[in-house]
Amino acid sequence: MTCQCSRRSLLALAGATAMTPLITLAEGIQVLTGKASSLGAKKLRISVTENDTLIKVGHDAMLAQAGAELELTEGGGGIKELVLEAGRVLSVFRPDGQERTIKNHGVTAGVRGTAVYSHRMHGQTYFCVCYGAVDYQYQGLTDRVETNYHQARIFSEGTISRSNYGAPAMHYDDELAMLERSVGREPHWTLPDGKMKFKRPGPLPVIR
Repeated sequence: MTCQCSRRSLLALAGATAMTPLITLAEGIQVLTGKASSLGAKKLRISVTENDTLIKVGHDAMLAQAGAELELTEGGGGIKELVLEAGRVLSVFRPDGQERTIKNHGVTAGVRGTAVYSHRMHGQTYFCVCYGAVDYQYQGLTDRVETNYHQARIFSEGTISRSNYGAPAMHYDDELAMLERSVGREPHWTLPDGKMKFKRPGPLPVIR
């Protein structure tokens, strides 16, 4: 099965970016824009052709940017495995205790009911646990991150280091809230002073 989805022109609507309705590619799997092809009953390859592409897989959801290339395997009512081959993806997962896997250029992240952002840039792989717990494996090394609010790691040349960025790289709190609401949840984080600290500089997409 092959599906090519188109996107309408961006419209200004109440200070937000309007989006076309989701396109159902397979049972429980919906994509806003891009190209997708089936690799089997539970596996899809997706090439993201435009920014702010919402991908819903059962109780899990992702926001992918233009240029993202990924492979999804569905299972247990959500994402079983996500292989990010290129680009940037922000993901939220149902907190059901079931382990999911995200792979990005030699890094394997075992995810349990959490929110995770990842990209690869300048020869380095970046992961941020926005909230929840992740177990990493990378070239024989292991690391565990458990946090209530944004903690990032950089993987490069056989080392794992804590990110020294002053803010999460290229993902935002209001995007996380939008993704969680698209699958009927609220973020399970602990916000500093009860307020979102990192907000997207432009308008959020409207999920219809």
